[in-house]
Amino acid sequence: MHQILLMLLTGSRAAEAQFYSGNDLHGYCSVDRGNLHYAQYMGICQGFVAGVVDSSLRPLSFRVCVPAGVTLQQTADVVTNYLRDHPEERHYTAQSLVVFALQQAWPCG
Repeated sequence: MHQILLMLLTGSRAAEAQFYSGNDLHGYCSVDRGNLHYAQYMGICQGFVAGVVDSSLRPLSFRVCVPAGVTLQQTADVVTNYLRDHPEERHYTAQSLVVFALQQAWPCG
């Protein structure tokens, strides 16, 4: 079921731009705290997740129902854990994987 959703979110048109895959996002989100570039990579991870969540608030968009009081770090943790636990899906777009991970954690309705 979720592979169908991921395929719908990723689209099949080759002309659409895709900057990050799940593999790319996993690399940024799972960097070790001891890494010299930890802050930079975590900033990319959190910024990407924040952008997807913020864009879900637009009308006619996908829905992500993150509860009030949840921090950006918590949302990034949910996405990081999903990417870690589902390496077979990392070839999908990072946006679709962020949406799916957050919808699994906090379903709407």
